[in-house]
Amino acid sequence: KLMITKNKKANKGCRRKVIIDLNQMLLLFNNYNR
Repeated sequence: KLMITKNKKANKGCRRKVIIDLNQMLLLFNNYNR
């Protein structure tokens, strides 16, 4: 059970990081288009 909860937390963290990276990419892309 402990391993499962750790994996779930890790997955949430990874997803959050990916979302942040995507937001940064969009910001850079918008600045580049200007």
